Amino acid sequence: MRFPRGFWASTPDCKYDDRHGWQRIHEMYRQWPFFQATIDNATLALAKAEMAIAQRYAELAVDTDARRRIWQRIAAERDRARQGILDIVGGGELLATTPWFQRSIEMRNPFVDPLNLIQIEFMRRRRTAAKSADTPPLDEERALLRLCVQGIAAGMRTTG
Repeated sequence: MRFPRGFWASTPDCKYDDRHGWQRIHEMYRQWPFFQATIDNATLALAKAEMAIAQRYAELAVDTDARRRIWQRIAAERDRARQGILDIVGGGELLATTPWFQRSIEMRNPFVDPLNLIQIEFMRRRRTAAKSADTPPLDEERALLRLCVQGIAAGMRTTG
């Protein structure tokens, strides 16, 4: 069985026209626990991703042309990955079969999003300070950044 290019990076080439091939992929998803877990993990990662927050991080890039090009690629790749996963699981929405997890994400966002925004602002200010003087980051700044990373990781339920 051959998978579409980039499949294991969770970005299937959605032009896979071989009907028999897709039937086998659907069968693998239903019957092979490893394959199902791999796809389900990719689904969780995509469902957790907040593109609006990610775009705020991207805005930290100084080169606006590069930022725009890279962001367009990231957004397009996310859309392809999402569609590929939906094609495999046969759903119309990520996490359609796990509404409790959807609700969990909705409940955590009001707590995690501000931490992301604090981290973004901290990074912006630190970059400005580094340009204006040769001041190394203070211990308090390092602690703040570490707390943001730990808080975001805890809220996302990942290792960070």
